[in-house]
Amino acid sequence: MMESIRTGVQKPWIKVLLTIVVISFIFAGYFTGASFGGSPDAVAEVDDSEILRSELDQSVQNQAARYGEQFNLLFPTEERRNDFKMDVLDNLINQKVVEEKITELGFAASTDQIVEKLREIPQLQVDGKFSTALLDDLLRSRGWTRNYFQQIIAGDITKAQFSQVFFDTEIALPSEAKSKLLLEKQQRDIRALSVPAASFIDSVEVSDAEAQEYYQTNIEQFKQPESLTVDYIELSVDELKKGVTVEEDAIKAFYESNQARYRKEEQRQVAHILITTEERSDEEAKAKADQIAQQLSNGGDFAELAKAESDDFTGENGGDLGVIARGVMDESFENAMFALANIGDISPVVKTEYGYHIIKLLDIQSGEAKPLEEVRAEIVDMLKSDEADKAFFLLKDKVKQLAYERSDSLSAAAAEANAEIKTSEAFPPQGGAGIFATPALLEEAYGERVLVQKRNSKLIEVGDGKVVILRANTHTPARTQSLEEVNTQVMASVRQRKAAEMAKTKGEAIVAELNNGGAATSLISELGLEWKETKDARRNSTALGFEVSKLAFKAPKPVVAPTVVSKASLNGDYLIVQVTKVTDFDAEKLTEAELQQAKSRVERSFANSSYSAFVEAAREDVDVKVFKERLE
Repeated sequence: MMESIRTGVQKPWIKVLLTIVVISFIFAGYFTGASFGGSPDAVAEVDDSEILRSELDQSVQNQAARYGEQFNLLFPTEERRNDFKMDVLDNLINQKVVEEKITELGFAASTDQIVEKLREIPQLQVDGKFSTALLDDLLRSRGWTRNYFQQIIAGDITKAQFSQVFFDTEIALPSEAKSKLLLEKQQRDIRALSVPAASFIDSVEVSDAEAQEYYQTNIEQFKQPESLTVDYIELSVDELKKGVTVEEDAIKAFYESNQARYRKEEQRQVAHILITTEERSDEEAKAKADQIAQQLSNGGDFAELAKAESDDFTGENGGDLGVIARGVMDESFENAMFALANIGDISPVVKTEYGYHIIKLLDIQSGEAKPLEEVRAEIVDMLKSDEADKAFFLLKDKVKQLAYERSDSLSAAAAEANAEIKTSEAFPPQGGAGIFATPALLEEAYGERVLVQKRNSKLIEVGDGKVVILRANTHTPARTQSLEEVNTQVMASVRQRKAAEMAKTKGEAIVAELNNGGAATSLISELGLEWKETKDARRNSTALGFEVSKLAFKAPKPVVAPTVVSKASLNGDYLIVQVTKVTDFDAEKLTEAELQQAKSRVERSFANSSYSAFVEAAREDVDVKVFKERLE
C-alpha cells in the first residue's frame, strides 16, 4: 500500500545513481580513525551513529556460537580471537554504512508495507490473526514504543529493497549463462593420490634446538590472557514466578474489573485517496487533495475518483485498504479513520508523512468481550508476573544489603534468596559467555572492590528481571606459558610440520616422474598407496572429496598425456590429481529452463560482487572511527 512511497526503488534517479555507483565505484575519501567518541561505551562511530561495546560483545558471542566446539580450534590464541573480534566489528561498521546509504538514497517503507510486515510476524498472531494484545505485551517487555518498533520493521523493509536493487540492475548475457552452464555440466575422469603426512610421523625426530626455535617463532600462541573465575548468586523474576500460585477468585476478580482490556478491539475497513508530495510540491498536493474533496462533497463517486486520482496502487480497487486495527497506521491517519462515525462517512483532507489522504469508512467491526476461559492463561501469567515482580523488588534489596554487610562471603545473601552459589568458567576482561559478556558485570568483576579488596560485588543487572552478586574465586594474571609447560604441544607441532615436508618431498618426486611420462609405480608401491578413480565427475562431485574436485577442475585439459596437478593440503598431506579425460556437454542439448536458471545464478553472483563493491566504496564516503583502546 502507498507503493509510490515504497519508494526509493521506484525513483528513476536513484536507479541511475545506484547503477553508476555499483559499476563505477565513484565514492571519494576513506575512513579516518581515532578521535574521542561521543559515548565512552562506543567502540566505533560511523558518522553520527555509534557501535556500543555491548553491541559488539553480543555480536561476537553470536558469531562464536555458530562455530560451536570448532571455535577454540580455529581461534586458539588471543591474537586470533582479537582478529575475529575485529572482523565482527568490521561487519557491524558495514551494516551502519549500508543503513546510512539506504537513508541517503531515499529508500523508505510505506505504511502499508509496515502493516503487512507487522501482521506477518508469527509471534504476534493468535490462531493465524494479528493480536494487538500480543503486540502490547512485546512492547512492554522490551520497553519499546510503537513508533520505535515500526522503525525497526521499516529498517528491515528498506534493507530488502536496497538488496533487491542489486539483483534488479545486474543482467547476465545469454552467452554468460551458457558458458557457466557448460562448465557446470562438463565431466572429467579423475585419479587422485594422497601422500599422508601421518605415515612419516613415527620416523620424525625433533631436536631441542628445533623445539626452541618453534616455541620462539610462535610464542604468541602460548600467551594466556588474564582470566577470572567468580562465585555468584543469581536472582531472576522468571525463577520467582515459578513458585507463584494464583487463586481462582483472584483470576475472576481481575477479569471482571478489566473487561475493557479483554474486549476485542474495534477494527475498521477504510478506503483512501492518496496524493503524494513525491513529484509535486506540498502546496500542489494539498490543492489537488482539496479539489478532490470538493468533488466528493458535490456527489462524486469515491471509488471512481480513487481509481482516477490516487497515487497509491490501491486506487485500482477503489482505494480499499482492508480491515485495520489501532496502532498500525500513521497517527494522523488513524485518528481521522476512527473519528468517522458512520459507514460511508468521508474524512476531511488528512496530512501524513506520505502526502494528503481522504479516507472513507467502509465497515466497522465492533469489539466483543472475550470469555474468561479464552484469556485465563493470559490472566494467570500476568498475575504471576505481578507477584514475582513485587517479590523480586523486595528480595533484591534484602540480598543487596546482606551482601554489603557481610562482604566476605555470599552465604548469607544466598540463604536469604534460597539461591545456589555457583562458580563461573574462567573469563577474560573482554568477556565470556552468557551473562559474563555483560559490560556492567565485567567492569565490576575486574574492579577494585571484587578483584583487589576481595569483597562481594554490588547488585549487577544482567538482563530483564535478572541480577547477580559475585565475588572473586580465582584470578590468573596474563602470562606466557614456558616451553616446559607446552613441550608436548610444541614437539607434536614440529613433528607434524616435518612429516608434512617429507610427504611433500615424496609427492613432488611422484609428480616429476608422472610429468616425465612414467607411472611412478615403484614410488607409489613403496609408500603403500593406491590411486582412487572416478569417471564422469562434475564440478560439484564429492566422490573423491571437495579438495580433489576443486583441484581437478582447475587443471588444464589433457592434450596427449593426462594433466597432473598437486598441492599440499592444510592437514599436511600432499595431494596429487590426474585428469585423464574431459567431456564437454553438447550445447545443443541445453534446455531453456536450464539456461534461465544458470542466468539467475550468474546474476546472483554479479549482484553479490556489486553489493560488496558498493559497501567498500560507500565506506570511503563516510567518517568511520574505531576506538581500539576500548577494545582491550
